[in-house]
Amino acid sequence: EAGDHPRLRLNLEGKLLGEQPVYNVIASIPGTEHPDEYVMLSAHFDSWDGSSGATDNGTGTLTMMEAMRILKQVYPKPKRTILVGHWSGEEEGEVGSKAFTEDHPEVLQGLEALFNQDNGTGRIVRIGGAGLVHAPEHVNAWLGLVPFEFRQRINGGGPVAPGRPAGGGSDDFPFGCQGLPAFGLGALSWDYGTTTWHTERDTYDKVVFDDLRYNATLTAMLVYAAAEDPARIPLDRVDLAVTVDKMPVRTKEGVHIAFPLRVPRGQVRWDVASAVVRALAAELKDGDYDLILFGRSATEASNGQVGPRVAEALDLPCVTAVIRLELEGRTGVAEREVEGGVEVCEFSLPAVLTVDKGLN
Repeated sequence: EAGDHPRLRLNLEGKLLGEQPVYNVIASIPGTEHPDEYVMLSAHFDSWDGSSGATDNGTGTLTMMEAMRILKQVYPKPKRTILVGHWSGEEEGEVGSKAFTEDHPEVLQGLEALFNQDNGTGRIVRIGGAGLVHAPEHVNAWLGLVPFEFRQRINGGGPVAPGRPAGGGSDDFPFGCQGLPAFGLGALSWDYGTTTWHTERDTYDKVVFDDLRYNATLTAMLVYAAAEDPARIPLDRVDLAVTVDKMPVRTKEGVHIAFPLRVPRGQVRWDVASAVVRALAAELKDGDYDLILFGRSATEASNGQVGPRVAEALDLPCVTAVIRLELEGRTGVAEREVEGGVEVCEFSLPAVLTVDKGLN
């Protein structure tokens, strides 16, 4: 009330506790005519540890929860069973959704379609054909049932193409690896990739609720259409060798990396990061330095873990996503952006810092 802006100083210690049990949240609306066939809604509810995860993936979770509420109200007796999977462990390598595919072969056997949303708060504007030759016939028919104001926004108003299967990075991937119709619902950016994704800026104030209402409504309509479809989608796959050869070089490299990726259950995709951490820690162990600076992320699927894990290995203080730094003697003061303001961290040298969006 007096116009003062107090600062709170906390002395905190964090530890990596190793593998911990995580849990999926599953809900269903039983089918009446084909109870052993399934249409799935999909979104992960865990988040990158640096923030509250509002757009990655709180917005996807909200979209699927609201779509299920709509369906439960207006379509309580679907022809096919409707499932929603709110997955955990996505940020560590789609652990929750992959475990589900291994635990529930009956769902894989009867899966008509899965709709996954995991790229921010913007309106859905892209749907592909999941790398299945005949999927566009069905998806285009489903889109033909939705109002024009929704349909015209998808793929610029053009038809859905076969595309390619999910290449990793979200929970449609474990289903796509099985050659199933797993569709990613691509959204408008809203600076997701450059501002909120895997950063401390991924906070509640970035959520655009009008777009979430739109997304939930569109998702509910697509699920309804898939549940009513009189035919199953044939699982003939596109010829990836031909498809990949026509891609730009950078995209082609990404696909070649992604498709062979079939990690055993419970094993996260951090092996690259672990190797980097071990190498850097060994190199720096006996070094003479005051500051070790890292970027936010690199080869570890943008999880931003290498810097903090090197700090832990070297038993050094660590501050992540620093936007301003001051040094005086053997002490440093760093500012990092957090929800609603700026956090000020004081630390002793030597120390490890990761830098986000520039420094000073």
